[in-house]
Amino acid sequence: MRCFPLRGALLAASILAISLSPSVFADEAFQFEASYSGEYWENVKGGIKRGGAFIDNIDATLEVDAELAFGLSGGTAFAYVLYNNSSTLSEPIVGDTQTVSNIDNSHVLRLYELWYEQAFGAGQSLKFGLYDLNSEFDAIEPAGLFINSSHGISPEYSQSGVNGPSIFPSTSLALRYFNQLNDVVSVQAAILDAVPNDPNDPQRNRIRLSGDEGSLIALESNFESDGRRYGLGTWFYSEKSATLNGTGMENNRGIYGIYRNQLMSAAADGKDLAFWLVYGVAKESVNPISAYLGGGVVVSQFIPGRPDDTIGFAVAHARNGNAYRDSIATTGARPESAETNFELTYRATINDRIVIQPDIQYIRNPGTDPALDDALVIGIRVEVRLL
Repeated sequence: MRCFPLRGALLAASILAISLSPSVFADEAFQFEASYSGEYWENVKGGIKRGGAFIDNIDATLEVDAELAFGLSGGTAFAYVLYNNSSTLSEPIVGDTQTVSNIDNSHVLRLYELWYEQAFGAGQSLKFGLYDLNSEFDAIEPAGLFINSSHGISPEYSQSGVNGPSIFPSTSLALRYFNQLNDVVSVQAAILDAVPNDPNDPQRNRIRLSGDEGSLIALESNFESDGRRYGLGTWFYSEKSATLNGTGMENNRGIYGIYRNQLMSAAADGKDLAFWLVYGVAKESVNPISAYLGGGVVVSQFIPGRPDDTIGFAVAHARNGNAYRDSIATTGARPESAETNFELTYRATINDRIVIQPDIQYIRNPGTDPALDDALVIGIRVEVRLL
């Protein structure tokens, strides 16, 4: 086993970002971006208790075109530093499993991604380094409008592993291969360190390589044509996990399917419409959530003179497996079969730097805890592009 502290790398990346002059960032070879997201949420009904929370997040990224900068044809380097404050909503106030906000996390400042991608052949590339799995796997473009975490990566996938897969807020080393086979078919595969960072010390940022922890294997194929996408993905952990009933060890795995339909200017008045469905299952004997069904609809250009505004409605339904329900029942309280989240959101573009997004979420059976009433959460997100 080897451990590589990342504090030095984070410091070096920060010094590099500060030392490069604005004229360098303006160069096409170097693209630096920084943005701030702040949210205020109020749980007005049900859940653990009524109350509010302010959550914020800063993202700073540097993308380098290696060909323009260093003469390396087909190369791209990328660094991403992430900050979150210490305030949280779901765990202490709402009690939901699927997490109301996709930036809800305890305080952290870390190097989130640091990778190099090399394109080669016809439509092929390799990417290596610290890598967010959900940036390319189980990712659905119109679902990105929504704030609930399940519309980023499905919960039957995000729950897997000792410390989750390589997604927000902890990433791990990965090697990803992508191949655009033709105009409509693509495939991608990745092998990742199965345990990002240190589960016993969430604030610590490090790479931990251990044969005992094994690897996460991710595969996905997509067929895209005329605005429609049909996707099929699967994932598998090389090392076995303890079963929920405590009787043994089994390999953790899952599979998911995606359908998306982007209807551009589908209506006579020019409104753009997109909708999607995703369904995934995970091994019931190992995972609390054994199945997930999600979907939604997004409409843009629905207000004259505001072409960049978007409104959407989505549903996220996460179902417990029988093995999990049976294991909890031994403590005297059997959980509900599923948690369902209903989200209505509106994203208003104020100008090229500021976006405001009010959001309402209704959670049926939060945390599948029969002692908790259905929750109603109201919030607003403000995004500011700093650079």
